[in-house]
Amino acid sequence: MIFGHIGDSIGHKRVLKVSVVMVGLATFAIGILPIYEQIGVAAPALLIAIRIFQGLSVGGEYSGSVTFVVGHSPPNRRAFLTSWMGIGSFLGFIIGAAAGAHLPAVFEESQVDSWAWRLPFLFSIVIAIGGMLVRRTIDDLLAAEEKDEVEGLPIVA
Repeated sequence: MIFGHIGDSIGHKRVLKVSVVMVGLATFAIGILPIYEQIGVAAPALLIAIRIFQGLSVGGEYSGSVTFVVGHSPPNRRAFLTSWMGIGSFLGFIIGAAAGAHLPAVFEESQVDSWAWRLPFLFSIVIAIGGMLVRRTIDDLLAAEEKDEVEGLPIVA
């Protein structure tokens, strides 16, 4: 509802670019978040706020990406190409879990507990930048779509 409304208002191309950066920044923010011993109860409160922001961003990213792929795929390849969205998400979970599971093999347990657990979260900024660069290539594909105007509030229309 949120990103669809925003996409109808300011353009789906912009929303796809913004959502990938929002997911990356939220994930990166978890990696730099101070711990409870440093800022007290603000640490878990900030973590909850960041996770909500991250979840909203992922919702906009995934649904916007699926809509884009469905809308720009040939009818006879639509299901196959859209299925890669789910596969990509699943692979992302596997890669994230593997990165976390691999940390104890590279670092000592005390290092993982104190700072090394943050590395996969910090690396997310690289993925966000890569996603933003990929999104720059969709400009021509969405140029015609961006010319459409919605009268009134898109969520109501």
